[in-house]
Amino acid sequence: SDLAMMQLADSQSGPKLQSISLRSCTLVTGDAVNGIARRCTSLTRLDLAGCERVRGDAVVALMHTCHLLTDLDLTQCHLVGDAHLGAMATAFTRVTRL
Repeated sequence: SDLAMMQLADSQSGPKLQSISLRSCTLVTGDAVNGIARRCTSLTRLDLAGCERVRGDAVVALMHTCHLLTDLDLTQCHLVGDAHLGAMATAFTRVTRL
């Protein structure tokens, strides 16, 4: 859930996390992604496949803080539109898989 993910992100471990998989966590929304963007700045991999409630604006927030991100899975994230993907493709210079 969003609350559990935000608690993890806000913990002492949050800034040290390098990989998070929320695959098919249907209760996760953009609020959790905003929490990740705010605190989990060492991320290199984030799997949001199947998180149908995640919005594009929340994913774009990752661009400003998660500069080490190389792998971002947005499969079946239907609220992430083409404009968001375009912005991410130009901003995430290290991403090798989007």
